[in-house]
Amino acid sequence: MAGGSVESRMGHENGYAPQRGSTAHWKGSGSVLATEWNVGSVLLSMIYFFFIFMLIWMFIAVFADIFRRNDLSGGAKALWILFIFVLPLIGILIYMISRPKMTEQDKEMMMQAQEAQRRAQGYSPADEVAKLAKLRDEGTISAEEYEELKRRALIGVG
Repeated sequence: MAGGSVESRMGHENGYAPQRGSTAHWKGSGSVLATEWNVGSVLLSMIYFFFIFMLIWMFIAVFADIFRRNDLSGGAKALWILFIFVLPLIGILIYMISRPKMTEQDKEMMMQAQEAQRRAQGYSPADEVAKLAKLRDEGTISAEEYEELKRRALIGVG
């Protein structure tokens, strides 16, 4: 036969190629079968996914913190973002270590959240003072304690 055997012309040992869309796989085609996954590889993949997810979560949290802060100038914010992009994990860790524990802005945000919670719960300074007056009249608290607690209730410090 001119041109070689049928196998060499077709390129396959059995003389025919699998049809397009068929489920037949070639040896070494890169497909992953369920039998190739064992418990160890599944756990390793889950751990890998967890760390990738955590890195993305840290990026989002640190970016939000950098852009929210009022005590950083625009240039400082740009340098922190650049540093985090150049050295991702190390940059995030250095930012978290060098960030002040509590800024004035954080205190203001906490006070606003407490005030919103009090409003949602129906907190009223007048109700609080009335309760304190009742406790004073019953003798449960002294007059000095009443004045101090009344002052705190009126300024909103619990």
